[in-house]
Amino acid sequence: MNAFGNIFRVSIFGESHGEQIGVVVDGLAPGIPLNEADFAADIARRRSGATGATPRVGADEPQSRSVGYEGYTTGAPLAIVFHNTNTRSQDYEALLNVPRPGHADYTANLKYGGFQDPRGGGHFSGRLTLPVVAAGVIAKKLLFATIAGATRGRVQFRCDARLVEIGGIADSAQWDAALDQAQKEGDSLGGVVECVVSGVPAGLGEPFWDSVESRLSHALFAIPGVRGVEFGDGFAAARMKGSEHNDVYAPAGCGGHGHGGCHEHGADHEGGCHEHGADHEGCCHEHGDHEGGCCHEHGEGEGCCHGGEEHDHEGGRCHGGEGHHEGGCCGYHRNRLVTPATNHAGGVTGGITNGNPLVFRVAFKPTSRIAKAQETYDFAKGEMTSLQVPGRHDTCFALRTPVIVEAMAAIVLADLVGMA
Repeated sequence: MNAFGNIFRVSIFGESHGEQIGVVVDGLAPGIPLNEADFAADIARRRSGATGATPRVGADEPQSRSVGYEGYTTGAPLAIVFHNTNTRSQDYEALLNVPRPGHADYTANLKYGGFQDPRGGGHFSGRLTLPVVAAGVIAKKLLFATIAGATRGRVQFRCDARLVEIGGIADSAQWDAALDQAQKEGDSLGGVVECVVSGVPAGLGEPFWDSVESRLSHALFAIPGVRGVEFGDGFAAARMKGSEHNDVYAPAGCGGHGHGGCHEHGADHEGGCHEHGADHEGCCHEHGDHEGGCCHEHGEGEGCCHGGEEHDHEGGRCHGGEGHHEGGCCGYHRNRLVTPATNHAGGVTGGITNGNPLVFRVAFKPTSRIAKAQETYDFAKGEMTSLQVPGRHDTCFALRTPVIVEAMAAIVLADLVGMA
C-alpha cells in the first residue's frame, strides 16, 4: 500500500511523469510551528543537478498545500503537492516491450496488467521520495517539539545522515574520480549512508513485529534502491565475541565505575558522560555548575554531588541518602535510568530504544538505469536483445539519499512516540 504509520500516518500519491506527486500527513498535534520556509533546506539536499546526480532539475517547490493556519498545525491532516516539470516521456516509448534490467518494469506489468504508468518509472520512481522528504520535515518538527516539551528543553531531537561510502570507497577525496570513471564507462555506483539519531527517548518500540529495527527497516526498504540495513555493529557483530559486542550499562548522566562513560550529543569529556554536550572532567551535571570532579542536580557543590536532597559527604565521595559510592560518582543515580556505556547495539535492545543514539547504515545499489548496453528480453519479438537506455540518470543516486534516510527515520520515530 501507499500509506505508513499507525498514529503519525503518511500517504504518498502520484507518478514520476504525471501532473503531480504529493503526500498527506495525518496524526499531527495542533500548535506545532510550520511554514513554507521549513521545507526548503531538506528539499534542496535532495535536489538533482550536482556531480554524479541526474541532470533532470525541477523546481521541487510545494505548489498547493494545506499546512495549517497562521503558521501552526491545527490537528487536521496536512496535504503537500509538487508539480512535475522537466519531464522527457518520449525517452520511455521504446521500453514498453523491453524491460530494463534492475528496474520494476517487468514486475509492475505483472502486478498491474499493463495499466501502470511506465514513464520515468511511474509510481516506482525515486521521484516519489520528494514528498517523503516533505513528510520527514513535518515529523522532525513534531519530534523536536514533543521531546523538548517533555524534557523542558533539556534534550533535543537531532537526526543526521551522511554518505560514508561510494562504490566501496570510504575516502571521500577519491569519490569524484570514481564517479567520473563510472560515467565515462556508461555505468553507475552504489553507496552507503550512515544515520545517527540523538535525543531519542528510551522505551520506544515493541518486541518482535513492531521492534524499532523492524519499523525502521520497513520504512527504509521503501526507498527505491535500498539493498541492506544494519544497526550498530551490524553484520560485524557476527564476527565478534559476546564480551566485545555486549553494551555495559552505567548510570544515565554519569560515567563512573571505571567504564569510561558515554555521551548523548558527541562532545568530548573525561571520566564520565553528559546529557547536554558540555565538556567537563571527572563526572557530569544536570541543570547546573559543578566543581571538584563530581556532579549534582539542582545545586552546587565541591567534591561531591547533590540530587535535590541533603547529603553527607567526605573526601569527594557522595552519600545519596543510602549507600556509599567511590570514584567520584553521583549518589542520585540510584533512582535514575541507566544508559549503555557503549553503543554496539545501535541504540536498540530487545526491539526497544535504550537511551543511546540510534545508529544505523543503509546500503544503496548502483543506479539501474545506465548508458552501457545490457541484455534483456524483447516481448514484442520474443527474443533476447541488446538494450541501451536513452535519457538522463544518476551515476550514483545514493548522493541524494541522506536526507531521505533522515525523513524515513523521523517518520517512524514520530509514529512510535505517538504510540508510546
